[in-house]
Amino acid sequence: MKLRLIEIGLDGSPARCPGEIPPAARDVIEGTVALYEDIGFHPPWVGYLADRDGEIVGCCAFKSLPQDGQVEIACESFDEHRGRGIASEMGRQLVEMARKAEPEIRIVAHTAASEDATIAILSKLGFQREAEVILEAEDEPTWRWSLEPEQSA
Repeated sequence: MKLRLIEIGLDGSPARCPGEIPPAARDVIEGTVALYEDIGFHPPWVGYLADRDGEIVGCCAFKSLPQDGQVEIACESFDEHRGRGIASEMGRQLVEMARKAEPEIRIVAHTAASEDATIAILSKLGFQREAEVILEAEDEPTWRWSLEPEQSA
């Protein structure tokens, strides 16, 4: 599978688009533009669409600029593309981008506090579960995962 990440620009325009943008991707683009209004636009610490063979199949992002030596990632395959390794590959590429930009950066991610496919993906990439936390935007407990600089995906 050849998966390419397409940067979502400051104005929400994909840097390159192979075809029609599905409704789920349009929602992601709107959310990404809102995120840029809060944190600014600082590549590579931006949002991306995932293109597989000319079709937009998911999205991923750095959720903020690096702070205190760490950065948070998030990945999501669109419903009809789940279970095909897409989120794993998006995560791997985000880790690679982060390491290229800042080799000593610690990468974190948050998941629901229950066993699911996301946990398998993070484990495959070398992340370790470190804590259960309650995030400001969530009422439910979440698990924080981390990938230390000496580890690689």
